Amino acid sequence: LGLLGRRLVRAVPPDALDAGFLATLEAGLTAGRQDALHKQTITWGLLQMLRAGGITTVPLKGPFLAERLHGDAGFRRSGDIDLLVSASDLPAAIAVLERTGYWRPRISDSLPLLHHIFLAQDGPPVELHWRIHWYESEYADGLLNRSVLDGDVRRPDVTDDLVALLLFYARDGLSGLSAPVDIAAWWSKYGTSLNRDELIGTVRRHPALSRPIAAAALAVERLLSVPISPYLDPGALHHGRTLAAVSLADYSPRAIRDTDVVTKVVDGLLTNPTGIGRFIRRAAFPQVPGRPATRLVRQLLYALYLTRSAAPI
Repeated sequence: LGLLGRRLVRAVPPDALDAGFLATLEAGLTAGRQDALHKQTITWGLLQMLRAGGITTVPLKGPFLAERLHGDAGFRRSGDIDLLVSASDLPAAIAVLERTGYWRPRISDSLPLLHHIFLAQDGPPVELHWRIHWYESEYADGLLNRSVLDGDVRRPDVTDDLVALLLFYARDGLSGLSAPVDIAAWWSKYGTSLNRDELIGTVRRHPALSRPIAAAALAVERLLSVPISPYLDPGALHHGRTLAAVSLADYSPRAIRDTDVVTKVVDGLLTNPTGIGRFIRRAAFPQVPGRPATRLVRQLLYALYLTRSAAPI
């Protein structure tokens, strides 16, 4: 509501909008700003404690990104706090969060697929990432090393900022409007600073990210006319599986179950052949809730459901 409603107010004559809509918009923005301030305060405190422990940390998405791209942290609501640290710093970062009162509902000392989830008694959940997409295991460390201080908070450099936004969109199955509008806002602010050679070089150093970046760029270009594709290698842009994934992009909200299936189909289309085995494990056999004794049966039933639902797509 905040992300698009304020733009609508600027785009039409003052008397063209219903008074009830305007009141709802203002109430939503006020609540969004209060929520954003709460999350920013918690995030800033966590960042200071992690920094004191010698841990380089970059917040992902959330109110700091909303404020930087849209000029108002209340424009874009977020449900949790996402923090990125290197895989080598993950054990120390876990210890820092646990000392502050956070706990993990699922405890493991091994590297998670994407992140550890932490809960708090009176605060939002925290997702502690060691990477931003399951296709890569080294890019996140480079992003952290190249990150820059913006006031007291680190942010990715210009190229990594765009790459991260594109990967978030691809990871969500190219669905919804929030990610494309973030990318369009990024382009309005930083597009003239983007170096094509740097972007192509980043993608070539991490070839597993080539298809998701290309698919997200094409989907945003078709939806909002943001011209990112000329900055990418044509080979990935014209790959048949990239184009098939882009054909599934959808700005309208899907039903929850449908979103899950389409997101996994997009994931499979954008996975490199060498990663197909890992894709099948994470897509068809995820960790499912319930008693351990019946977990295998429930995982097999889910794999059957996914196969039957994905085949028509």
